[in-house]
Amino acid sequence: MRVVIAGGGTGGHLYPGIAVAREIVSRRPDALISFAGTARGIEARVVPREGFALDLIRSSGLKGKSIADRARGAWLLPLGLADAWRLVSERRPHL
Repeated sequence: MRVVIAGGGTGGHLYPGIAVAREIVSRRPDALISFAGTARGIEARVVPREGFALDLIRSSGLKGKSIADRARGAWLLPLGLADAWRLVSERRPHL
């Protein structure tokens, strides 16, 4: 079984995902678990340390950001979509 877990930026999303990943592996040792996240979020440090693969998706926040940061975020949207499409195409997750 192939599983991709998305969620990061903060530990509030990431650590429950790691707990779910561990439970899946305990029940299905043959499961291939990977995470989707960003290079800037906590997942970039924690996921590899926990022994799971991490696929990076380019993105940036928009809310509460400067005009320059919003422009950068708008530029990254189609790139992030391409990253996500590639991830799903390559990983072919069941879940």
